Amino acid sequence: MPDSNMLYAYFWACRLPQDSLPTSLKDVEMRAFLLDKIDFLITGEGNTANILLEYMSEDERQIRLGKALRIANSLLPDQLTELSKKSVILRLWSGCLDAAKSIATETLDGTTSSESRKEHFFQIDIFARWDSVYYAGVETAPALKKIRKQYYSFDGVPNDSPVRRFPNEFLLAT
Repeated sequence: MPDSNMLYAYFWACRLPQDSLPTSLKDVEMRAFLLDKIDFLITGEGNTANILLEYMSEDERQIRLGKALRIANSLLPDQLTELSKKSVILRLWSGCLDAAKSIATETLDGTTSSESRKEHFFQIDIFARWDSVYYAGVETAPALKKIRKQYYSFDGVPNDSPVRRFPNEFLLAT
């Protein structure tokens, strides 16, 4: 089952301006670098009770997003409003982490089967078709896996999924 944090973040972003991917984030490696830096800030930092985004107070969510935005500002020289940057960050993050968790060989829930990947990518690929920033996040997942030195699999992932665009040496042969 896909992680509800990413789904919540995506729908949170949908209430914000829907800008396209900034020029400074066209490079997949730069996107992976940014997402690696902000991932823990959005859901993990100080979250000892492991509270999902949907159950955090609005103030807590804004504090977390503000911290992520401060990191992103150093990597996003594009002239975007703060709300637009928040939208891009949330949509990019949710696409990348949805895909990264789905291509993982194992998560906290156990081994990831090809059948569960197929089910997850049914939703992921639909969102990616509708939203170019989410799409960019999905195609960034293998680069994030590389940064984190985590192996992954495309077993069960549709051949036309954007996650397959930039494979690397951490892809396991099936």
